[in-house]
Amino acid sequence: MVESKKDFYKNVGTRIKNLRLQHGYSVDELATKAGISTKYMYCIENGDVRFSTEICNRICGSLGVAPSVVLSEKHFNVSESVLFKVYELFTEEEKLYIKKTILKSTQNH
Repeated sequence: MVESKKDFYKNVGTRIKNLRLQHGYSVDELATKAGISTKYMYCIENGDVRFSTEICNRICGSLGVAPSVVLSEKHFNVSESVLFKVYELFTEEEKLYIKKTILKSTQNH
């Protein structure tokens, strides 16, 4: 079944909101990190507006995830909260290695 544009933006907004909450950011904090207004961030999370790839990249960068994570449901087969809890068990050096490895693998695909 093909997702409508409205459903697509609603689903992406929900994924962004879930990631924001898992990071413990307020809407205002994430908006500030991404360089957009709080009102615009609310609209994105609610699926009320379309947004550019640049905005998507800035939001995802602020959340420390690749855009494909918010653009595709396939990345959410494992509970994100479980992944974040496991991630928090790593040292800062291990986290940096994980981030570099993930970035490298996403650049190769």
